[in-house]
Amino acid sequence: MPGDNFHFNICSDSRTHFDMAVEIGFAGAAGGKAYSYKISPEKGIILSWQKEGLKDGYMILLYPLTSETAKNFLWDLLKSIEFSEKQPDHDGDNEKGFRIYNESWSRVDGNFYAFMAVRPEWQMYGK
Repeated sequence: MPGDNFHFNICSDSRTHFDMAVEIGFAGAAGGKAYSYKISPEKGIILSWQKEGLKDGYMILLYPLTSETAKNFLWDLLKSIEFSEKQPDHDGDNEKGFRIYNESWSRVDGNFYAFMAVRPEWQMYGK
């Protein structure tokens, strides 16, 4: 597991970039697996390596996810989430994309066990 300052923030609309970002994110999971998750309107799909004593809306996954098994699961789940934010207003085009990230101290939403979040994110293409 990397140090406490392991930090990443990847935005794109490419499936290849998505798969690479999931690999990076899972490098921060203790044991390389996710056992629980939470869907947050602000943060997106938050993955956690916590197995027991879940609180704050976290739910146990039906089976542990590795980076390989998480790729299709998260991609499909991401595609089913409606964009709550309006398209950015700029001189160009927008495409539905994603953001995969963690926050300070290699966590998400202040949860010690949460190692990665995935959320819809508009990708902007200027003229």
